[in-house]
This record gives sequence, structure tokens and C-alpha cells, in this order.
Amino acid sequence: MRHIFIVLALLSLTACKEDKAADLPLPREVTDASVAQFCGMALREHAGPKAQIFVRGVADPYWFSTVRDAFAFAMLPEMPKSISAIYVNDMARAKGLGPAGAWHVGGGASGVLCDRQPPPRRHGRRRDDPLRR
Repeated sequence: MRHIFIVLALLSLTACKEDKAADLPLPREVTDASVAQFCGMALREHAGPKAQIFVRGVADPYWFSTVRDAFAFAMLPEMPKSISAIYVNDMARAKGLGPAGAWHVGGGASGVLCDRQPPPRRHGRRRDDPLRR
């Protein structure tokens, strides 16, 4: 009888445990209406990993054209601090330049320190570029 009481007590305690993963909003996919928070440009115009941040009380995520911008948003004192989820692109699972469906919870992600792929060419070469003639 005592064992049954202990089992029931343990089951009632585990039923009270919150499931944090169930509370997370699901990541959204980038659409034509997705605009980066800081630069105001459409996300589809940017190659590479992107990020989205969900804030409690706001239905739509804040979008970021780079993961670095998402970290800046989270650290700036004037930005909302009631962040419920941060998602970043998992470029290891992404296919090509469009990382659709490859979202990873930001707290468990790791970064790349060195990549063999050169960054995308923007507005020509820098003045100090040794390849510039």
C-alpha cells in the first residue's frame, strides 16, 4: 500500500512539471512579406543564415537578415526582453542558398569560425583587396 502511495505522489509531481518545449512558438518560414528588423530589406534579398525572434504578446516574429543582428537585438537595452524563442538557420541541413525548413533553437546552436566558401560579393571589391588592380 505504501508503494502505491509513493508512486501516485511521484506521478502527481511529474504531472505538474512544465513542458518548456511545448510553450515555444513554431518557427515560421521566410515569405515575400518577411522584412529584416534593422535594415528594412526583404529577407529573400539576403543570402546566408537568418534568424527570427518571438516576443511574448507579439504574434509575428522579428526577422533578421543575419544571426549576428538577432544577438544584437537580444542584447540591446531598448529592445523587448520578453523573448520566448530565438530560431536560427541550421546551414548544415540547408540545401543551397535557401535554408527553408532548417530552423534550430538559438540557445543550442553553434557557430562557424572559419568557412572555406567566400562571402558573397557585394558592391565590388574593397580598396585594400590584394586582387584589385
